[in-house]
Amino acid sequence: MRIPMQSLLSRIILSIVLTVFFALTPVIIFVYSYGEILTQSNLYNQLDVSMNDIKIRFSATVGDLTDCLAVFANDETVKALADGGIVERTQLDMSAAYSLAGREDDAVLTVLSLDGHVLYTTASDIPFYVDFSSRLPSVQDFEGTRFSTGFRYTTLEKGEVVINMIRCIRDDDGSVSAYAFLDVIGTQFVRYADPALVNEVCLLNTETGMVSSLIHLNDYRPLDDGWVFSTYDFTEGFSRIGNVLVTHDELPGYGFILIGYLDISPYMDSMNSFYTMILVIITSAFIVSIIIAFFLGSSIVKPISRLIAVMGQVEKRGDFDVEVPHSRIKEMEDLNDKFSEMLRQIKLLIQKNEDERDKVADAERKALEAQMNPHFLFNTLNVIRSMARLNGEKDIEDITIKLGRLLRYAVDNRQSSETIENSFLMVESYLGIQRVRFGEKLNISISLHDDVRNVVTPKLIIQPLVENAITHGLEPRLGVWNLEISAVPDGCGNVEITVSDNGVGFDDTLYQNMENFAHSTHTGMYNVYKRLYLCYGSKAVFRVKSKKGRGSRIYLKFPASMGDCSDV
Repeated sequence: MRIPMQSLLSRIILSIVLTVFFALTPVIIFVYSYGEILTQSNLYNQLDVSMNDIKIRFSATVGDLTDCLAVFANDETVKALADGGIVERTQLDMSAAYSLAGREDDAVLTVLSLDGHVLYTTASDIPFYVDFSSRLPSVQDFEGTRFSTGFRYTTLEKGEVVINMIRCIRDDDGSVSAYAFLDVIGTQFVRYADPALVNEVCLLNTETGMVSSLIHLNDYRPLDDGWVFSTYDFTEGFSRIGNVLVTHDELPGYGFILIGYLDISPYMDSMNSFYTMILVIITSAFIVSIIIAFFLGSSIVKPISRLIAVMGQVEKRGDFDVEVPHSRIKEMEDLNDKFSEMLRQIKLLIQKNEDERDKVADAERKALEAQMNPHFLFNTLNVIRSMARLNGEKDIEDITIKLGRLLRYAVDNRQSSETIENSFLMVESYLGIQRVRFGEKLNISISLHDDVRNVVTPKLIIQPLVENAITHGLEPRLGVWNLEISAVPDGCGNVEITVSDNGVGFDDTLYQNMENFAHSTHTGMYNVYKRLYLCYGSKAVFRVKSKKGRGSRIYLKFPASMGDCSDV
């Protein structure tokens, strides 16, 4: 069944439009679904950070002023005044200045007798209607400092009082002789708040339920008297009431709760404007993408159409000399070049086709001839062996038999592995020829343990080591030659093979790195080393121990179970 076809231009237009759609749709969904939530979360985080900063600064200020009141209440001059002594005001002013330590504009210090008379105050312009006797504590004797917000008044010099502190002044026997008051001026708190981050900061007295604004200092009323957070659940850390975000921090050491809120209506209006702008941008993006897709698709389709026409000429007429058009698009020009190169290669392939046929026939002929060469060599060796036997030349007959065995072993490519026993048989054949050559000068010791006879290994891992020992180790040496070959199990599932000689040894720098053998006359050893590691990997051990003029010892160790060494 033929698949319905679509033009490339329509696919390009559809692809670009769908790309724009799927790229912008998640943004639209995300903005409309989470835009308000993220904005609210961000505003709350800003509000929370601002309130934490205000809390830290507020606690530091109140804490410092609490210490100032303690210093003032324990001052000897103030105690003398409280005991009824006559003290000059300048002395009291000095004590107050020392106690406030540069914060004279932030607080008012007052000493009140037990019956409510003002003994001393740092404020010189307290309104006449302020009745200090009404602020006497209900409990006459108490420890530490008490806090409240109920006694409010305004001084022309310093401003509105928002927090009251009271502390007992005690005489030498510990009894209460008077009270020291510190009234905190609220103007210092106004600059703590950033209007862009928090609209209002209030102080709730948890004992009385009265709320004092720390920004609008004259705003002091009960919690349920029209505050936007009057329905706020103080068990929550954050809440939204209408378009107002509310948060709070408890100040348990003072009996206050610090409340802050932010009206997010302006931000929500900005979000709505932002939504409208996004909708306009997305609609415009779709229209522009369709226009761009049309022109872009046309610029791509036209060169392709021209190339298709040229391909049709090659297909119908077999004209490989056709002129391929050019394009301003790099990729299309590359495609045209590749097509031109393909036509050239096809012409060359056609020209070479006949030559290749002749070469294949010639190669088959030579392969058949090559198969005859080993048979010719073996037949020749059989003739030599027969002639040696007829003439009683036992040594020549034995050498011919062993040489024939080595040749068959070398040209047999049907298997790439063999047992250790067969490897030792080949070594014995090789050494038999060497014995005839060197006679009694060559002493050979061969030891093959029965447990490793049938272990399968890659071919030719022992004979090259033996040949290397004789050629490069023993032949340059004068005197008697000793050669020892052994194969034993190590008791841990591995085979250990050792080839030792008393020859001239290796150069000290040669065997420190096995890769050095690849570029030396000991390529047979390097071949064994590489094939062992290709077959057994890190489980293989190939170690050379040699001393110049004293001989060499080559040690191999590998698992008794052969890995995948079919290609080694």
